[in-house]
Amino acid sequence: LELALLDEVAVAEPGAHRLDLVLADTDFPLQVILHHRVREDSDVIERWVTLRHTAHGGDPLRVIRADSGNWLIPRLGDYRYSVVSGGYHAEGQLRRGRLP
Repeated sequence: LELALLDEVAVAEPGAHRLDLVLADTDFPLQVILHHRVREDSDVIERWVTLRHTAHGGDPLRVIRADSGNWLIPRLGDYRYSVVSGGYHAEGQLRRGRLP
């Protein structure tokens, strides 16, 4: 993929704030929206991705794999993580731990 930023949308939600980064592929009719949400009562950052086929009546796109991204965080004394993993429709294996 060769993605270009199309738009950035800030959304106020009840008790939360969301930032959507809208990207489009330069060769394929594919739009990628990276969603980031922070809730006022938590220090958790929620992230998810929306893939959207933008061609009307065009050939279907086959998505083999859609990986998540990462970002750098400031150095603090202690960080913890929670991750859910598993196969398709079985993403219920919760792991928690401290980051090094």
